[in-house]
Amino acid sequence: MTHFASELAPGTLYSVVELSNQLGVSRTPVREALLQLASNGMVRFERSKGVRILKLSTQDIEEIYMLRIFLEAPAAYHAAQQMPQEHREAFQSAFAGMRAACEVLAGNPAGAAKAVQEHLLGTLRMLIQQSTGDTAGAEEYQPPVIPRLP
Repeated sequence: MTHFASELAPGTLYSVVELSNQLGVSRTPVREALLQLASNGMVRFERSKGVRILKLSTQDIEEIYMLRIFLEAPAAYHAAQQMPQEHREAFQSAFAGMRAACEVLAGNPAGAAKAVQEHLLGTLRMLIQQSTGDTAGAEEYQPPVIPRLP
């Protein structure tokens, strides 16, 4: 399966059918994902042509991450304050695993980025579930798409 954020070239025009075939899923979830990306300014639909992956500037990416820091840092702090000691130990263990994975994959940036992204997503879901008790909400959590630099 192709990983959307790391495989599609900015500036390129794709059809929904082409993307659904590439990803091995039906057109409906692809169309829904593209609509969400379009609402975030990451793709643009072109009538009777398809969807174009937009290029993001370094400034765009900096703004995205500044907003994420502004929103996620206080949430992480609050979650950490509410976390029982046994959950802190599990989190510290997960963080150590992430660090070890980064060291092992240092010679493979694409593999390392994917491994780190998957590990962080799992860790975030664990923290959400542990701090709120909302298992379903934790499983539904999806981080923002990580854009590629032009």
